[in-house]
Amino acid sequence: PYTPGGRERIQWQLEELTADAPLADRVEQFIAARLSEGDQTDEAIHAAVYAAFPGWETPDAELVAACLASYAVSGETGWRLRDKDRPDRRSRDLGEMLMRLHSLGHELGFQVWIAAEQQAAAQGLTPLGQGGPEQAGQWSPASVVWHEAGDPQFAFTLTDQTTLRPWLAALSGPLEYLPRYVVLPGGRAELLDFKLQRSPAWREQLAWSGWEFIKFRHIRHLAAMPDLTLASFRARIGMDPVVTLPGRQLALFDDEA
Repeated sequence: PYTPGGRERIQWQLEELTADAPLADRVEQFIAARLSEGDQTDEAIHAAVYAAFPGWETPDAELVAACLASYAVSGETGWRLRDKDRPDRRSRDLGEMLMRLHSLGHELGFQVWIAAEQQAAAQGLTPLGQGGPEQAGQWSPASVVWHEAGDPQFAFTLTDQTTLRPWLAALSGPLEYLPRYVVLPGGRAELLDFKLQRSPAWREQLAWSGWEFIKFRHIRHLAAMPDLTLASFRARIGMDPVVTLPGRQLALFDDEA
């Protein structure tokens, strides 16, 4: 009989070759969406996952457990979405990160561009965004870009999940050679590290692609620093990474958003 997770080694090797969204990302997204619908018994959530990903795509038990640990707490009735991961709370967090990056960029002397898909969350910022790329999509997948008269200097993407596909591919164009950061909750650190431990090729690709992962709390810390200069920002921005990539600094994991 087929045992869920019984072919995980081959499964993860195949994941490294696919051009589609990795299974690990799709399982994470499914579990997060399911939990947002309400509390789930352990039996119900596992049954739903295995029904959604049958056959060769059936995820191993460790991946399911890692996703549940990242998004939920276990109680008498089963699994409940963490308070920090409620959609309204995460929406506020992402809006806060936009505001902080907007203000911080201006304080350091840059013009700040905000991607069109982030404009709703950016309401209330004055100005909403300045300048932008010559052609639509040139600064994708960035959410926020600090630039000097259209010449990008730093790029940031905001997310509340550990989806890897956008960051594994080589980037070309105006953002290729500048510092680029994926900003996400610290509570995702262990899930992201789990995925990268299971697939060393992804870890190598991330190190090569140039994206670094930093925590919401690190942006808050930098924004609160008095007399922060561009030189001190450059020195400090990489000091609290979410995961360790080859050739980069080790960070201690925590569950802080």
